[in-house]
Amino acid sequence: MVAAANGNSNHILNHHHQQQQQQQQQQQQQQQQQLQQQQQRKFEKEERNFQCRWCDYRGRWRSELIQ
Repeated sequence: MVAAANGNSNHILNHHHQQQQQQQQQQQQQQQQQLQQQQQRKFEKEERNFQCRWCDYRGRWRSELIQ
């Protein structure tokens, strides 16, 4: 759960379309380590590509829970 939290907070800090390529690479590495969240990230990844609002929505919501 800590790794997932770091991934989300990192996504919030780099919330720009220019950073998508780097984040996709990071997600691929994270998927190897986190097989359980692979399905969840797959859905989030598709939603991010569709509308950037979703990731901002979820990112802020999760960051509040973590903090």
